[in-house]
Amino acid sequence: MEILELIVPVTPNIELPNSEIKLTYYWIEHVKNVITFFMKSNDNIQHTLNNLKIEARNNYNEAKDYEDWMHNLHDIYLKRQDDLFRRLNTEISEDSYFRLQRDPEYERLKIEIQCNPFFLIQDWPNYKSKILQILDRINIEKFITNTTFNVTRVPIKNQYADEIVQKQIKIIKRLRKLTYGSVRVAQNQIISIRDLLYEFLPICPSYLNPPNGDYSSQEFFVGKLLPILRMEAEQLFSKKAIAPASFLTIQGALQAGGLRDHSVFECAVCHQYGPTNLKKIKSHLKSHDLDASLNNILLGTKVNCDAVLVNLFHAFFLKQV
Repeated sequence: MEILELIVPVTPNIELPNSEIKLTYYWIEHVKNVITFFMKSNDNIQHTLNNLKIEARNNYNEAKDYEDWMHNLHDIYLKRQDDLFRRLNTEISEDSYFRLQRDPEYERLKIEIQCNPFFLIQDWPNYKSKILQILDRINIEKFITNTTFNVTRVPIKNQYADEIVQKQIKIIKRLRKLTYGSVRVAQNQIISIRDLLYEFLPICPSYLNPPNGDYSSQEFFVGKLLPILRMEAEQLFSKKAIAPASFLTIQGALQAGGLRDHSVFECAVCHQYGPTNLKKIKSHLKSHDLDASLNNILLGTKVNCDAVLVNLFHAFFLKQV
């Protein structure tokens, strides 16, 4: 240990702020002294120094072998990662794949996981879930910008399927008269717009396949059908059934394409603008330095429940019949 202490040179304090490589500098005089010391040293000291040199070379070779092994392993994992992505691409449509490749959030996620393929392979289900969440968001944005969410179709006469739609229309119109929003204004209003029934109505069996009966009759609709619908909604809730997003949320109102063109949206930033339609609320958000992206619409907008009640028909159908 004394020998090593004798030959360790003193490193000057030289800073290189623009250098990306960590360098060690020695004074020339120190290097000369070390060489002189080595040349004048006895055989035992030289033997010790040579052994240290051999040991350092062996350590370097081991480190190089490990580095090569890690590079090879990295390439293997990258290949496995590509296989996982190719398999995922077969599970989604060509259009969705194209939109996914252009999404900034997906690009950031892909860069992250390409840098860490080992973690991706070990936690692929989690990463796949993140990718599918991005894809869901992209599809919702597609609904907003390009297409209309067809909650149900406008009936065409003389077809059995349209008889079902006709009954569904009658259900919504009767419910509209029985429902109240933020304040109850009539005694016959017995259902809140926030009632569990509205959350699960689109998937209630008696709504999907309405029974025969006189829908204008108080006895049939209020006395028989309405209790059945509410019971089905409660059962679906208790079974944790997956229902469409509530039209009282921004996401649900956007998916219910019939509401986009009606005055049901309010500004959640200033709380002074609205209710108005989607186009105008997106334009208003610019006054708060918010663009018309989905995230900003979700954050900067809210749904007015009283306005939705007025336009309840359009939460289920695209246009009046």
